[in-house]
Amino acid sequence: VTDKIANRSDDINDTIKNARQLAQRLNDASVRVDGILEKVDKLLGSGEANGVMADARATLKSFKQVADTLNSRLGTIVDNLSRFSGQGLQDVEALVQASRRSISRIEEAVTDLSRNPQRILTGGEGEVRQFDGRARR
Repeated sequence: VTDKIANRSDDINDTIKNARQLAQRLNDASVRVDGILEKVDKLLGSGEANGVMADARATLKSFKQVADTLNSRLGTIVDNLSRFSGQGLQDVEALVQASRRSISRIEEAVTDLSRNPQRILTGGEGEVRQFDGRARR
């Protein structure tokens, strides 16, 4: 048995070394945890904790009010969206098409006017009208 242990002495030494490192890490972590717990104790033991809790309560109350308001208006919002996506959307599409036609006619009139500006004075096709001087009855 002692020979087997002697043959594994390197493994045993590594295990002991690893155990020491693990213990050191645990000690370091516990020191950090103790520091954090002290800070939490100071915060909770001071007057600031009440302020923090009051702020948290006020924030949660505000969130609840927003959620309640949204819930109360959600039905109206959904109804309006449904109406707009149905007939309202068709009305908007018709308005856009009518606007396009109107703009097209305006563009044609401006183009004709730029080609023949005399049209404003003479009317019609832009040719000067010929009158023979006879009185028509």
